[in-house]
Amino acid sequence: YLLRVADAELDAARFEHLAAEGGALRTDDPSAARERLADALALWRGDRPYAEMADESFLQPEIMRLEELRLRVDEDMADVDLALGRHLEVATRLADLVAAEPLRERLRGQLVIALYRSGRQADALRTLAEGRTVLASELGIDSGPELRRLEAWVLAQDPRLDAPSMRRRARNPYKGLRSFGEEDEADFFGREVLVP
Repeated sequence: YLLRVADAELDAARFEHLAAEGGALRTDDPSAARERLADALALWRGDRPYAEMADESFLQPEIMRLEELRLRVDEDMADVDLALGRHLEVATRLADLVAAEPLRERLRGQLVIALYRSGRQADALRTLAEGRTVLASELGIDSGPELRRLEAWVLAQDPRLDAPSMRRRARNPYKGLRSFGEEDEADFFGREVLVP
């Protein structure tokens, strides 16, 4: 038997398509990016893809690939939410994601920014310290340069960590951004940073 199914009829294919669209729109149109990423995440059901056949060895690479893509969509969604000033909302979601993926530095950095913007500087620093402990005990390494830079910014209450203003976001959420390249102009994500 042969079952012919169009890509648009497969949740996995639709998920990948929406994830790619949302990721591409992230810097140009964060609101549209959020919509696409939310639609992608809405297609995800259960803890794992192909849960009813998760024990099949031939499916393991595909399951791992989709799970990694899911995490990247979660990270992209956090980027967009932070750009849109939704730090209070995203902090809880990121705390759950960091608890599930404690070695993922990008998620931890996003959580630190969300906590800091929510007026929780002490919790932001505690999150960074926990990350150092986990990385040292699990892998025998220190936090990466982005997390170390982020910690310095939190301690200094650096304005680069502040949420984008409503006025700036209403016209163009990325107006005034500098390109990544110089250490003092890079944000945690290694892309761009709002310059107040």
